[in-house]
Amino acid sequence: MNVTKTILAGLVAVSSVFALPTLQLDISGGVYNGSTETVVNTSNQFDLIALLNSSDYTGTYYISMAVTPTISMSADIGSFDFNGTPVSIADMHYGTPPVALAEVGELPTHGIFPTYFYEYAFSFSGDRALPYNVENNPGSLMVDPAGTLYYQAFTVDVSALNPNYGIHFDLYNEELKNNKSKLGFAPFSHDAEASYITKDVPEPATLSLFGMGLLALGSIGLFRRRR
Repeated sequence: MNVTKTILAGLVAVSSVFALPTLQLDISGGVYNGSTETVVNTSNQFDLIALLNSSDYTGTYYISMAVTPTISMSADIGSFDFNGTPVSIADMHYGTPPVALAEVGELPTHGIFPTYFYEYAFSFSGDRALPYNVENNPGSLMVDPAGTLYYQAFTVDVSALNPNYGIHFDLYNEELKNNKSKLGFAPFSHDAEASYITKDVPEPATLSLFGMGLLALGSIGLFRRRR
């Protein structure tokens, strides 16, 4: 009986690995927004994590960072920092990614494109993690040399982003299938999106009460010293 359970558990684990998309994006500390079907940030500084489910991690991959909601004219979006590089509207292209792989097709518009976007090329370093599906377990990266996923992390800071805008992240590469090149990309349900997170600011009434409390403490201290 125990042997049967072990075999079944192994089959479930294997099937879950094969069910994973080839490409996914995740956000450290992120949550999954069911209405937008996207992993979103919960703080202004976070790691964007590219995930690759493949036996071969070589080659060039791309991340596009698109302005949302869609804009067709240059606008003051503020700026954000991607892996140490500040990015503003002046650094972006207008249209639909990719730029570098335009000859093999475009990303699905999925309500995001055309808009202004920034494209970043990178290669996976070979670091591995345990397999997981960001749609079910966002922010669950577990580094493991024996893992079956390759991952690459990038630091992102949206503290200077205009609160009226967000940044939608897509991950893609050039695939060779049947001796033909095509655009491979993370499904829309496995993309990521970030916006400026407003810090909680005390209401005026709360500040007044806090000030009155300080005055009261000061009066008590003065009274004690006079005694």
